[in-house]
Amino acid sequence: MVDSVVAMRPAELPEALAVSVTGKIHERRKHNDSIYTTVRLKAVDDYTKPQVLNIVSDLPIGAVGEVVTVNCSLGGQYGKPVEDRDRHTGEIRDVFYPVRMWLRATDFSKTGSDRAATPRQQRAGSF
Repeated sequence: MVDSVVAMRPAELPEALAVSVTGKIHERRKHNDSIYTTVRLKAVDDYTKPQVLNIVSDLPIGAVGEVVTVNCSLGGQYGKPVEDRDRHTGEIRDVFYPVRMWLRATDFSKTGSDRAATPRQQRAGSF
């Protein structure tokens, strides 16, 4: 019988499913009993847009503007089927299932004591 990864505790997760993320909290919202935190990672250079991730947690990871390091477990599932139709004939050429991925926080800590900045004060590549 195959063990389900979902039933494992974070310390027991295979290394490929454990992710550590360091970034600045851009926004936070609550839906049902989960908190969805948008974290902006540091851009490679001044001309590159920074990576943006959503992390799901039960408790707040930090305040907007704080730099945090979050240990997460990676998860995902198939989404609703999407049909690729020919726009001239309406014929269905292909049906595919997009993959929805998420990060669930398992442990987190603050890495800096940066002053919280509002989103208007941040430029796209800033950290």
